[in-house]
Amino acid sequence: MRKTLKRIGISLLIIVGLLVIFATFFLKGIVNNQLKKEIKTTFGGFYTLTFQKSATSLSTSGFNVQYQGVTFRSDTSSHSVGSLHPPLFFKAEKLDVLEINVFELLFGSTIKTGRIEIDRPEMIFFVTDDSKAKTNHTEKETSQPIRHIVVGKLNIKEGKASFLADRNHRDTLGTGQQLDLTIENLNLNIESNLNFLHSATLDQFKLALKKLKMKPRDGQYSYSIDQMHFDYQKEVLRCLGLSMEPQGNPVQMAAHSKYRRSVFQITTDSMVYHSDNFRTLKNRQSIDGSSLKLYKPRVTIHRHKSLPLNENQYKRLFHESLLALPLEVELDSVQIIDGHIDYRIYSNEVQPGNLVLSRLNALIAPINTRQRTTIQAQFNGRFMNASAFWLQLNLPLSTPEKHSYNGEIESMKFTALNPLIANLTRVQMENGTLEHIAFSGTGGTLLNQGQMTLRYSDFKFSLTNRANDKRWLQSGLGNLLVRGSNKTDKQGEPLTISYSYKRPPYKDHLDLYAGGLIDGFAQGVLPKLIYQLVMQD
Repeated sequence: MRKTLKRIGISLLIIVGLLVIFATFFLKGIVNNQLKKEIKTTFGGFYTLTFQKSATSLSTSGFNVQYQGVTFRSDTSSHSVGSLHPPLFFKAEKLDVLEINVFELLFGSTIKTGRIEIDRPEMIFFVTDDSKAKTNHTEKETSQPIRHIVVGKLNIKEGKASFLADRNHRDTLGTGQQLDLTIENLNLNIESNLNFLHSATLDQFKLALKKLKMKPRDGQYSYSIDQMHFDYQKEVLRCLGLSMEPQGNPVQMAAHSKYRRSVFQITTDSMVYHSDNFRTLKNRQSIDGSSLKLYKPRVTIHRHKSLPLNENQYKRLFHESLLALPLEVELDSVQIIDGHIDYRIYSNEVQPGNLVLSRLNALIAPINTRQRTTIQAQFNGRFMNASAFWLQLNLPLSTPEKHSYNGEIESMKFTALNPLIANLTRVQMENGTLEHIAFSGTGGTLLNQGQMTLRYSDFKFSLTNRANDKRWLQSGLGNLLVRGSNKTDKQGEPLTISYSYKRPPYKDHLDLYAGGLIDGFAQGVLPKLIYQLVMQD
């Protein structure tokens, strides 16, 4: 009995030894050659993998191959395959392909592996046009050695990434540092006539990236994100330190244009987006989310009023623009926390007029272009850093031509308006208190009609010349013409003012509301005859 056990043990040791020798000296070459052959036959030489050295080993779950000094290339000179499979290039210190199913590799049509580990790669992704992704299924080879690639888990650690425009490889769209990526249960259907991004299935896609910078060569703006975290399974995207900056001087960009336009500078401390279904966004079908939160966004808008408007262009209303998006949107809420808006309106003067909204909080809900519900947008904050305000908008997507609004501005000194008014109109506020404004109105495609109550006292102003010196005579006459305090009824309450304003089709939604409020304010401070002379057009 002992001799029999001994013989069995010796036989097993011999078998194990032979397997080790086979794996070390023979299977390594077979696997490498088979991988190269199938990749070349399937992808037509589009992808190539080279390495300085490799090692093999057996495991209980399959066969392991470890590569060192790895270079992975794509032939971007041809798009016959690249239209379906994304161009990719990377160099890595180490690439481990673990737990390979050897039987499937040698005799089947699937490359199946338990894990792939890539350490400290320098990666380049080529961004292609959508039009190049439209390839007919019949154009592909009818017999392909590889029909599926299945990876249990893909890990990329401490990588660097660059994104290049496929139309121009010198156009670096973006770069990122400290790339960490985990993909679980990835299944690539090589037979599909769709691009990898659309045909792939997976259970998890977890991404962390730092110092992401994007600067399209043909773009007007540069973009950066200090940190980005994406979790496909939890359906959440978090970004820290976002910014969008003009690629040139924003004041000059606003001034040197054929028509009047707005140039933006935007920074945000953080953004958190919770999705209801990232798959629909991946497949470019729709945007389905539960919430989008922006913490401390700072927006500076530069606009030059001396330039003409494009009178041949129709400006859509805010909610009309949503209906024109290429994707359907179903977003439960958008929230802004502690925002700041600085709207700088330039003329030929040195200093711009500034409209400032600070400590801005907003809740916009819901946004549903699929079912065309009514958007309710609520804003509150500080107006001109001097007064509390709130504003509510009702924007029905089913009938965009029927919308409404209401709001209030609390007590403030008239002099707080000087940063906006003085540099644009040569009118300097000198005294008085704007005690309260309440307004509500309904809007159409072009017409805004509403009502306002205005309470103010001790209103005085002065007119200035180009040197900003006071014009005493004109200022005195002006103060005689305007009302120093608001009109009241018999009970001493401010009278209700009815206003109406029709925007030109080439002016935007903001002009529609602002024009009505300016009309109401003018009626409140000017005698009727003067109002008709000043506001007749």
